[in-house]
Amino acid sequence: MREYRKKNYTMKAEKVAAGTELYNYLEDCHYTTNDAKCIKLIGTVGEVWPVTIEKLAKTYTFKDGTPITPDNIPEGEFEIATIVDETAETVFAEQVTEQVQVATSWGEVLTANRDGVPHGEGDFIVSANKGGQPNPADRWVVNGKVFTNTYEEVWLIICQTIRENQ
Repeated sequence: MREYRKKNYTMKAEKVAAGTELYNYLEDCHYTTNDAKCIKLIGTVGEVWPVTIEKLAKTYTFKDGTPITPDNIPEGEFEIATIVDETAETVFAEQVTEQVQVATSWGEVLTANRDGVPHGEGDFIVSANKGGQPNPADRWVVNGKVFTNTYEEVWLIICQTIRENQ
């Protein structure tokens, strides 16, 4: 597995009521929001999933760079941007071309490379970073087209930085 971090990109979010049903067509997965996971994220190709306000604030800002807090979330959809700096969390990922299922830490079973959805060169199995190593207990699937738009390999970033500073 290789180490990646989020790229700088924008997408949309919306605070929704607890009990809102969400369907992520890329994962073929249904989510139901609750009091904690009340933010609907709308990804780069229209996929949706719920997160907590804390996760939203830790990972994104408003499009203009203003930090997100529980007190400044507007009504309706709003634009957000990824936080990409030296404090950004990294993940580990590997691209797969076969159809495989991954059990997530939140109780869903996701299918990589499922039929009927474009995948680019194949989906990615992503693992959370636990002490600089992939966490096999916290894995999920990211569609191949989404992954290439939203993640960049850490090693390539380091190489680019070295070239720029020479």
